[in-house]
Amino acid sequence: MRIDLTYAGLTEQMLQRLKLAAQLLASQQIQASVRAWDGTHCHVVVVLALNGYGEYAQEIARRRGTTALRLSYSTEAFDNVRWQLAPDSPAGVMAQTLIKIIEDVESNSLSSLADMHAGYPGSLARTVLRKIDTTSTPPNVPGLLRLARDPKLRAHTIQASVSGRKITLRLATSRVFAATLSDLQASSVLLNSPGWSLSPVPQGTNSPNCGEVSLSLDAYCLGGALQSPEKLPPFPDGCYTLKSWPDLGSAPRLVEALRVAQVLLRSSITPDELAGVCDMNKVNVSACLWAFLASGLLYSTANLSVSNLTTVVTPIKPFSRLLERIASRFGLSPRSVNIGNGT
Repeated sequence: MRIDLTYAGLTEQMLQRLKLAAQLLASQQIQASVRAWDGTHCHVVVVLALNGYGEYAQEIARRRGTTALRLSYSTEAFDNVRWQLAPDSPAGVMAQTLIKIIEDVESNSLSSLADMHAGYPGSLARTVLRKIDTTSTPPNVPGLLRLARDPKLRAHTIQASVSGRKITLRLATSRVFAATLSDLQASSVLLNSPGWSLSPVPQGTNSPNCGEVSLSLDAYCLGGALQSPEKLPPFPDGCYTLKSWPDLGSAPRLVEALRVAQVLLRSSITPDELAGVCDMNKVNVSACLWAFLASGLLYSTANLSVSNLTTVVTPIKPFSRLLERIASRFGLSPRSVNIGNGT
């Protein structure tokens, strides 16, 4: 068995113990590679608590369904944190814990993992579907809308193509792959256009060759949506919120999306109110909402109970130390937006 281990925020001593632990896994016929976490898919990510980069990696892993091993001296229980060790744990203890994690991951079926971690609000998809024109045949519907309005796609890896450009969307892990950077960029520009072929890969079949170049699904959808937002219909009226901070590898280029995400993380709000608070035109706000829906981040608060809404709106601090530094460059600190209702 081959396992891809990544790490974020570790000290040099912790990293050496992790590498030794990976070598000890060989006694269980487990070949483990160790590399720095870079946002791409992995089996397990080992993070250091109270480290800005480590906390950010843990949150992205949580949303994608990637198992995280948290290194912390704290005995406090954290939501969504099942595996935790002291930072000075010896390599042998770390290896034993990694074996348990791997066994736990392997015990879950592919379909269960997809359903559990896709994070797609199907009830919202059905609500939106009823409010937009669905009389067109799929080839005449923009690719972004097809991703946004079909929750069944969330349980699959999708092989997609448009105008000769081929990509692979692994929606359960929020990554988009292509053979070349040109294919990735050109297909993103065409997201708001029709002519897309979307073919789900049946569960149980061999995973397709995804290509060497990848981008987060959030950044891919937002980048494409904002290229030609006028091609998208207005987003249906209602109150919406984000369940977690988007993974925007191109954050400086997507400053409008950052502003929209900040407001949606702090409140339940309508598209018109969102445009006013963000001081943006409604067309661009609507494009951001379609992109957030397609990437599985957007929730309709009308479909959530009060208790569920609390866990969705405030599961984490939306700005980790790393993200706060990025956002502050564009005037997007958590205190820079006044919603008006005290939230």
